[in-house]
Amino acid sequence: MAADVASDIDTAADDGNGDRARTMARLLSHFDIMRRAEEQASELRIAEGRLLWLLTGDGPPRTLKQIACELELEQSTANRQVNAAVRAGVVRRFRESGSHAWLFEASDDGAALYERSVGRHLDRVDDALAALPAGERERLVSSFATFIDAYKEPSATSPHGSPRDDTS
Repeated sequence: MAADVASDIDTAADDGNGDRARTMARLLSHFDIMRRAEEQASELRIAEGRLLWLLTGDGPPRTLKQIACELELEQSTANRQVNAAVRAGVVRRFRESGSHAWLFEASDDGAALYERSVGRHLDRVDDALAALPAGERERLVSSFATFIDAYKEPSATSPHGSPRDDTS
């Protein structure tokens, strides 16, 4: 697959249409398709993965409100996802003595499931990085981090035109 994508990119550059932004968008699209396929094949659903990412860290157990805030979810959505994870046995719900608030943490099974899933994903990332020359690996990671930081901030001016204005 990587050779196919690289070949497509070389062809786009050769025919004079090698616009970097379009090329990068195409690469990100290919990557997103592969990432979604990997998520679909995972034994861990996306919502459970995000929840377990939060609850398997070094932090303390969290309330439903804290979970909603940290995952940037509506409280009703967090409630549905957390309760589904509790029913699935990957999250444990409990109250501390004298408190009315429910607290949530990853169950032992949930933490093990999360570690297996993350381990498989990290193995794929390591394999992909290994396809690069040793000196390029760190450069790719650093450059991609810079790209992500810059992508988060919308540009004031764009060579490709401004976003479509539906008011005209």
